[in-house]
Amino acid sequence: MAQTPVPTASWQAGGNLSNSSGFPADTQIAVSEKSVVVTARAVIAFYDKAGAPLQPPIATQSFFSSLNLAASFGIDSYYDTRAIFDPYRKRFWICALTFNSAHQNDTARRDMVVMAVSKTQNPLDGWFLYYWDAVAHYGVPKDPVYKPGDSADYPCLGIDKRCIYQTNAVLNAGVFRYVRVVLYDADTLASGSPNAKGWQFWDLTNPDSSLANIVQPAVHHSESSRAYFAGQFGDLAEGILPGPAVRFTHAADGCAAAAAAAGRILRGPDVHADRLVRQAERFGQHQGDHCPRAGPQILRAAHRLNIAVGMNADGAVRSASGPAPGVERQAQAIDD
Repeated sequence: MAQTPVPTASWQAGGNLSNSSGFPADTQIAVSEKSVVVTARAVIAFYDKAGAPLQPPIATQSFFSSLNLAASFGIDSYYDTRAIFDPYRKRFWICALTFNSAHQNDTARRDMVVMAVSKTQNPLDGWFLYYWDAVAHYGVPKDPVYKPGDSADYPCLGIDKRCIYQTNAVLNAGVFRYVRVVLYDADTLASGSPNAKGWQFWDLTNPDSSLANIVQPAVHHSESSRAYFAGQFGDLAEGILPGPAVRFTHAADGCAAAAAAAGRILRGPDVHADRLVRQAERFGQHQGDHCPRAGPQILRAAHRLNIAVGMNADGAVRSASGPAPGVERQAQAIDD
């Protein structure tokens, strides 16, 4: 296996970034051909490849302020900022979690995901901003999935030729409930359109039926018919290696047909790829409107997400029409 090349440059991310990051810092880095984006817990900074700041660091809350979430939902706390570079579209993607701090520890808490995609690979050329609920079925009364007070933690991002993937843990009163996986058509979001179609999953389990925990989507760099995720199952200290946790297969027309095989572990050479595929198919798949059936089952936990988007004066953030912000509409799903 080829070794990672030795870095050709090394520099300290300046501009008072560390004093503004919060704790833990959760530092992330994303690199285009000419620019570097560095994020910490609640701050974002842009640099050239020599390490010179392109502008002073900006608080994550300020970066997403044009979405006006404070006025709409009382959202005023931003944390766990993440960044990746998309090699297919030559764009940066930044996300963070948010909530209304006035209800941090009660049943009126509301958590959201904010997402930004740059217009070009230069972070100074502008961004499209989006947001959606960070927990499944927020606000639905007597729902089997949503519980008042549900909160989000530890978001992750991944990308491939077709989709942007975002995951996070969902807790209630500090107790882990499930991991949530959200995917959207990446080209639609990267174009600034508010008409993106998305899917979410929340019932991923390990081979022993325990709940899957942190799930990390892969950042792909080449053509692939599948998207790969990684999760941990077992104790690394005992020598168990984390294997592919979730595999998404794309239908021919670009609709995402998903199959979840949560927490599959690799214990040795006896675990082969074809066995992982069969394990994945056993969990079911989903379809969207006008998307041909992609597998033997329809995942009942799949719902369409309606993105609400704000707009600022220069048009960097587009406006959405239709249902109210954050509303989720159930997709038509056919059970076998």
